[in-house]
Formats: sequence, structure tokens, C-alpha cells
Amino acid sequence: SIYQLGTAIQLFTIGQVLNIAIYQAIGKVGVYYGTRLGREVPWVHGYPFNVITHPQYCGVVLSVVGIYALLATPSHIQAGFFALLVVQIGLYIIMGLVEQYC
Repeated sequence: SIYQLGTAIQLFTIGQVLNIAIYQAIGKVGVYYGTRLGREVPWVHGYPFNVITHPQYCGVVLSVVGIYALLATPSHIQAGFFALLVVQIGLYIIMGLVEQYC
């Protein structure tokens, strides 16, 4: 449906905007845990970190939810398609917690 397509495009686009903003803010070295490997990564207080705590994980989750929304059919939903999405989002939440507290 047009509603499904519109929702999917919006979620995916917002997610990718956050992902692009992360690369612009801290660079590839920052995105791929450069600080844990001894590389210097700038500490950013501005956008996108002033919008949301974990913009990279939120961007990925929104993008993935958009893809699921685009691909979902009634038979997928009946078969438990969104259970996989819940598991995937749960793993991103765990990674965000590990990154923040460990």
C-alpha cells in the first residue's frame, strides 16, 4: 500500500540521515571504535549527539525497521516476521548499552 511504502521510505531516510551525520561528526575511525584501538576520535557534543544518545544505533534501527515495513506482507506477519525484527533491535540495544557502560 501507499501508506506502507511512505512509512518505509520515511523510516529508512531518517535512519540514513542519522548514519551519515555520525560519519560526518566522528569519521570512520570513530564509527569503528578507533578509540578502543588507540586512535584519537573527537568528542562531539553537537549534532547528532545533541538530538539522540546513540544516533548510529538509532539510525540503523530506523533503517532496518523501514526495510521490514517495506517487505512485510500479511503472510510474513502471520509467520512471525516481526519477531526477527524484535530480536535484531534487542541486539542493537545491548550493543548501545555495552558501548555506553563498558
